[in-house]
Amino acid sequence: MKLKSFLALLLATAVIVLGALLPKFVGERQDAANDNQLLFASINDVRLEFTQEEITMSQTVAISGKSYEAVEIPYGLTSLGKEKAEAAALAAIERYQQAGVFFQNITDQGEFTYCQPVLMYGTTVSSSSVGQGYDSDRQSNLFWNVFYSYNDGTFFIKIDDRTGTVCSVEYSDAYHKYKSEDMEFILSAFCDLYLTDLGEEFYWCELSDIIDNAKAPIDRSYLASDISWTDSVYGECRITFFVGENGFYTNIQ
Repeated sequence: MKLKSFLALLLATAVIVLGALLPKFVGERQDAANDNQLLFASINDVRLEFTQEEITMSQTVAISGKSYEAVEIPYGLTSLGKEKAEAAALAAIERYQQAGVFFQNITDQGEFTYCQPVLMYGTTVSSSSVGQGYDSDRQSNLFWNVFYSYNDGTFFIKIDDRTGTVCSVEYSDAYHKYKSEDMEFILSAFCDLYLTDLGEEFYWCELSDIIDNAKAPIDRSYLASDISWTDSVYGECRITFFVGENGFYTNIQ
């Protein structure tokens, strides 16, 4: 009986040892078989995808100014496409030209020198923390950066890809200067066109108040005014309208 018990114990011990060593043995055999060979694992196709949440026009404007990152993207990922983006920019330039804010007819002598869609990221602020800092959540939006150039200057427009709305404007002329007595008219026409393009969300802005609150230095070298509002996502937002001797622009913060 003692011999049988000893043999049973020995057999059990051998099974346990073999079970422990078997994975190592199999692994070494596989490594030897695959030595000096390239091994590939099948993977799924990689696709670039992103979604755009519904945002208001005021938030869209805020993103264009409160951005921390801007990444160029292919035309195929946009809603407008290059032709419609350029058409929207040219239509805006023509509206400004008809309002008399340019020195000359720039649409007859200019051309598009740059038209690129970008994905812009803006830091968001929760409604409970307005005025108390911001969290790490972010919204994003697609814009078109469009440059229209002519002999004497450049017109830069930032267009919302979803709606074709002009969100930012900058015009500069290297050879002509606005006179100080003309700046109030330029500021008024500039603000009126820009706010009208933004639509009904900005109907609360009174053009007369913007002009009445405009400020200028002693030498009258520029004229500037602004509007501001508080957004539940972005907190305090501000658009400054600036008219200088060589052009005008919006500064969004």
